[in-house]
Amino acid sequence: MYYILDCETTGSSSSDQVIELAWLKIADNVQTLEVLEDFVERYNPSVPITDRAFQVHGISKRQLLRDKCKPSSSIE
Repeated sequence: MYYILDCETTGSSSSDQVIELAWLKIADNVQTLEVLEDFVERYNPSVPITDRAFQVHGISKRQLLRDKCKPSSSIE
């Protein structure tokens, strides 16, 4: 089996925070890309989302507040 991981952040510096984690668990047959399990969760950061990061992922602070996301500090 294989895992595909995606992580979106507020920017690219060491003080930036994760705002989305996602992964797919894929079956051994990579030709079919059969998804066995998936996970997606968004987080509300305590630092601003940079313009450049927003251009990459399109996730806004407004969306995270509207969706009542857990704080980034809750990631274990």
